[in-house]
Amino acid sequence: MLSQYVPKPSQQLWRENAEMYKSRWNFPNAIGAIDGKQVRLKCPKKADRCFFNYKQFFSVVRLAIVDANYKFVAIYVGAYGKNSDFDIFKNSAFGKNIHDNTFNIPSPTDVGDGKILPYYVILGDEAFALDFLFAKNCKN
Repeated sequence: MLSQYVPKPSQQLWRENAEMYKSRWNFPNAIGAIDGKQVRLKCPKKADRCFFNYKQFFSVVRLAIVDANYKFVAIYVGAYGKNSDFDIFKNSAFGKNIHDNTFNIPSPTDVGDGKILPYYVILGDEAFALDFLFAKNCKN
């Protein structure tokens, strides 16, 4: 049912997201922002500590990528509260699709004269490992 309401993004959608981030936030080549949110729940009966998070309550995690207007582009719900955002990302369907290069993220574009545009990036906080896909905010 989730795929009906949040379908897998197309290359065109990613390019449109990049344009939105550039015009609205002055951040070129960003195609989304990712973060996780702890969703509090009542402790399940006979549950082990998997649902108990670092904030000292029971939860599941919602992990999402949003566009420049805060609309969901990809979402994963239901990971144990004890897991980190990056671990959840690596094990989520969209995380695996991104890693396997099957999530329709466009390749860098050759604009002629041997010039290639930079990779598209997803913006995330310190919970996400910095690599070719993730860009983090800089703190002074």
